[in-house]
Amino acid sequence: MTDQLTIARKSVFTPQSIEPSDDEALYKLVQRIFHDRFELNAEGLITHPNPATVFLDGGDWVASWRNDEGSSFQAVLNPVDSPEYPQSEIEPESVAQVADPYVEELNGRSTNEIVKDDTLATNARLSALRDWLEIDRPTATDFVLEQLEQHTTIDEWSKMLVYAAEDVTFDSEAFQSRAAAALLAAAKRLREIDDADSGEVVWAAIQRAGSLIPVHEVSELVEFLTPPNVVDTRLAALQAIVHVFEMAPPTSDVDLKALRDQTFDLCSLWFNPNLFIAGEISALAIEGLIALATMGDERLGDLVEAANQLKRDWLSQEIDRRLNEVVGFWAEADGETADLEIRRLCEACGRLHESAGH
Repeated sequence: MTDQLTIARKSVFTPQSIEPSDDEALYKLVQRIFHDRFELNAEGLITHPNPATVFLDGGDWVASWRNDEGSSFQAVLNPVDSPEYPQSEIEPESVAQVADPYVEELNGRSTNEIVKDDTLATNARLSALRDWLEIDRPTATDFVLEQLEQHTTIDEWSKMLVYAAEDVTFDSEAFQSRAAAALLAAAKRLREIDDADSGEVVWAAIQRAGSLIPVHEVSELVEFLTPPNVVDTRLAALQAIVHVFEMAPPTSDVDLKALRDQTFDLCSLWFNPNLFIAGEISALAIEGLIALATMGDERLGDLVEAANQLKRDWLSQEIDRRLNEVVGFWAEADGETADLEIRRLCEACGRLHESAGH
């Protein structure tokens, strides 16, 4: 009975949503252990404000929690895996009587010390980073930016930094420019990696960069419009372009020639009747057309005509809807540039309506 729980430290945690039905007996066991030890006082009243979070990492059950003093803890609890004692037969009450899990105290140190300790689990560091951002946002933001720029090793921490950047507000344009450049650099490195989660991280990096990148640097996205590497980044890059310009059109001093030309060439290919098909190609074609429209390219009419030639009502309706969304945003912008570009988009919508009428 004394070895019915094996406690082990993990180097990396990947939390997943977990329900008791995944392993009800062990779930109850973990809840009982941490409930009895950290959530009830002598009178049986709940004193712990944050119940233990239990999640599954591979075959390991991981629990994390804070005690009444606010110290953070985590532990990995593994049931003995043997034919004689399968998980489904664990009795929570009897095992809890002899189980005394080893628990590593993470806090006792400051949150920034935990974040900077690269021997700790990535998930623990990310959790501490979020706490640090609440306690001292300026200093924590500086740390995230420095790590994005300096930590170029491809590992779990580099991926977590991309997600951490989504929680950080970079206030100055200089910080935004640096963060966008670092995120795009991370995307370049990670798009060559063939593993289960690199694609999602690369997309997150490009999309976050698109929300930060200054207008005069947006042409840096052209690299991500090239034919796919391991991770196809073209749709993410087009969405980032739209994000940059959907609120106001670019002014004449912004050099977008390379970005416009690459987008137009790709769209011309995607709208080719011999290649166009609903699904991935149509999504790329539509996003590319909208990206070209938001960049104020005079060849928008050529793409609208190519779309008309496909004679797909659903396609014309979707393009019309997206263009009118941009018109609505630009109508709130001031200046002659916005007025000129709004007229261009309205003319494109009119050509779509004419085709639909025929």
